[in-house]
Amino acid sequence: MLQQLRATLNASLSSAKTSIAGLHIDESAFSIHFDGKTCRMGNSKQFRLFRILARNFRSYVTHDALVRMVWNDFVPEPNTIHKLASRLQHALDAAGMSALVIDGRSVRGHYTLTVRR
Repeated sequence: MLQQLRATLNASLSSAKTSIAGLHIDESAFSIHFDGKTCRMGNSKQFRLFRILARNFRSYVTHDALVRMVWNDFVPEPNTIHKLASRLQHALDAAGMSALVIDGRSVRGHYTLTVRR
């Protein structure tokens, strides 16, 4: 599964802009565009986490896979993904994108991106 996620992510990186479910990810500007709003994240772990979850929209990605993909196999503290996901959700909310939801509670040890309408 991890190899499949990496392959999907790497294939998507060849495009400067990616669209998923009305959401546009601008790889060159490290920004997210949704519902007429923009969230600029810079080249950050938050942006990497979002990009992975968006590429797997409405599918759950394991905590371990996220650690490997965001930190390139370096193993951070156990609650680091939770903190990063929480900061990402706050950034989306602050940009007026509260309809985008990072869910790390529904399935223990997994994260997903959904749209609340």
